[in-house]
Amino acid sequence: MDYLEILQAIRSVTAGRAATSFPALPTPALRCGGSGHSVVIVVDAALSRAVLDSPRYETLNFLDRILTAVRPEKTRWIRRFCELSPIMVDGPEHVRRRALVDTMIDGCMGVVKDLPPAAIGAVVEDGLARPGTSAALIAGDVVAMLLAISCSTCLGRTVSLPRDELLAIEFFNPFPTLSALARCDDAIAACCLAVGLELEYEDETTATAVLSLLTMGVQPLHAVTTQLIDAWLAGGAVGESPEAIRERLAMVDAYAIVPVNFVMRRCIEAATIGAEDVSPGDVVYCFLGSATGCPFTRHSAVPFVAGTHVCSGMQLSIVMFHQVRRALLRLGVPDGLQIDPSLPSRGSANAFLRYPLN
Repeated sequence: MDYLEILQAIRSVTAGRAATSFPALPTPALRCGGSGHSVVIVVDAALSRAVLDSPRYETLNFLDRILTAVRPEKTRWIRRFCELSPIMVDGPEHVRRRALVDTMIDGCMGVVKDLPPAAIGAVVEDGLARPGTSAALIAGDVVAMLLAISCSTCLGRTVSLPRDELLAIEFFNPFPTLSALARCDDAIAACCLAVGLELEYEDETTATAVLSLLTMGVQPLHAVTTQLIDAWLAGGAVGESPEAIRERLAMVDAYAIVPVNFVMRRCIEAATIGAEDVSPGDVVYCFLGSATGCPFTRHSAVPFVAGTHVCSGMQLSIVMFHQVRRALLRLGVPDGLQIDPSLPSRGSANAFLRYPLN
């Protein structure tokens, strides 16, 4: 496979994406050739859903090859995540690992539901008072709080998380570099040290849930929370009524934002995606929103994936979105605040929608 051709094809979607849309592409599926197996980039949400629902494809552990080229001590926590996470495997082992995560996530959901709006509101107000603040910075504080509450529930004790290290966790990229993996591993290690999770933590259920929250929940939650806060600030800046701001915030959710750009699968049985024939061994990048240039809707987005690997944290994420929205509405109209909008990072081929903190 041609590394540069694949990377350029992915960047044609991710590098120019907006908060609520992918750029318009002329075809629902792009093929990247080269020697060996092909890569198909699926940029139509309906086709992506069909792939994700189909037994002709399996999950792709995209870290397998690069982890053989890096010293184990540089990626201890990422390796531990791969050992425990349900997203890297299929079949009975996926079901077993998934059940471990679901048990803990259900408990987190109840605690977050009971969180008073004033608790989130206080974090937002503290962020607003900080010089040079932004929606992305405030969202980082909120996400650190919500994930700390969830980790506390899993661990059975109150913990806190370092915001900057938490938001540095990301390795879901097409071709992660050794240095990027090492930096990410350091960030995971810092967060695990903060919550008291050791590398060989005896309770597999707790370790699986905490590592899943830290590695898979941070970036999507940060993206949608940033957009919620940005929409709230934008409404206040133009003097909208509380009702208008409520309507504005009601339009912000994972289906409108699609915070995860794509997931990867490997073909195990010959199939067809649109006009493209796919053979066993071919890799498929399933984008979770349609690349039409139009805003995402529930008809053109599958932000929580689909099939057997549908996001374990979907319901928890929805509860968190609701609680942040509720807290912002309780704060009222943010009169007189002139804060520049937070804009997505551009130019990269990341799997997540990213917002820089500066």
